[in-house]
Amino acid sequence: EAALNAAITATRLDKTDLSEKYLRFILDSPGTDEFRPDAQTALMENFYATKEYRAVIDLFRKSSLKAEGEKEALRLMIAARAMVKLKQPSEASELFREVERLVKPENDLAFQASYYRLNCFFQIEGRHVVDQVDAFLQIYAKFRPSDTRIHTAMLMKAETLFAENNVAEAAKTYSQIDPALLSEAN
Repeated sequence: EAALNAAITATRLDKTDLSEKYLRFILDSPGTDEFRPDAQTALMENFYATKEYRAVIDLFRKSSLKAEGEKEALRLMIAARAMVKLKQPSEASELFREVERLVKPENDLAFQASYYRLNCFFQIEGRHVVDQVDAFLQIYAKFRPSDTRIHTAMLMKAETLFAENNVAEAAKTYSQIDPALLSEAN
């Protein structure tokens, strides 16, 4: 427990090398089983923060450690986001789906996972993007009407409708988007 707290403190102080030392100690030492899932998640977070996405995925894949509930959802979320960064949207989508199963829809992790999964689906030009966006909006739009991800999801829907030559529905969807809630790139 002390090593885990020391690692978290070192991370907060931007001493990632020291943090990694403590986390690896937990992962490799006998008698630390109870703290290993948290240590793995923290090490994955450190790798993600330093843009070592391959290291995140390698640590995730080579370990049989699993946490429970929200802790497991967080672990899966970090791995999935690293997969997105490495242009692996199909694999990431599966992990995001698992996050959605582990936590309740009102949990912010579920919302993030659902949005990222939708984005993966859009990137791979999956079938039924419009239906996927509608399901996402049905669950989350009423609780988060001014969230940028809601309006970006509507943009995905509009772009898909336009690409399918369904111009009238695309125009209707575009008109529901608040441009102030979109990123500059969009």
